[in-house]
Amino acid sequence: MYKSLFSLLLVVVVEVISAVVTCLKDHLTRHMYADGRDGFDDDQAFV
Repeated sequence: MYKSLFSLLLVVVVEVISAVVTCLKDHLTRHMYADGRDGFDDDQAFV
């Protein structure tokens, strides 16, 4: 029981870290390329 709970928690933590990293990358990209010539689509950042 504890093992499945731990693996579920691990998945959640990985998802949260992934989302935070994506957010930070998007923020940094917007900051560096304020004129929008970064070549990234906003929708692709949250796939």
